[in-house]
Amino acid sequence: MNETIAYAIREMQVLEFDYQGFHRIVEPHTLGLNHKGHEVFRGYQTGGSSRRGSIQEWKIFTVDEVKHSCTNGQRFSEREGYEHGDKAFSTIYVEV
Repeated sequence: MNETIAYAIREMQVLEFDYQGFHRIVEPHTLGLNHKGHEVFRGYQTGGSSRRGSIQEWKIFTVDEVKHSCTNGQRFSEREGYEHGDKAFSTIYVEV
């Protein structure tokens, strides 16, 4: 389990990282395994950029593709639209 991401979820701290060539600013909500056995996390991207150009939306990120992750000291609250027990996960390690 990725401890930086798990910590950010437990402490409800905003996470910054590079992913697929773009810098992301994300409120992480769930970390676990998807149905293919890959470690992933769901978060709401609030800043940075992405390939699709859309920034403010829910996304699932593959942990192995995350580079240079760190919390930035900002806290967040559980975002509207979040579903506990996310069905995209076969196993949930930690969630808000």
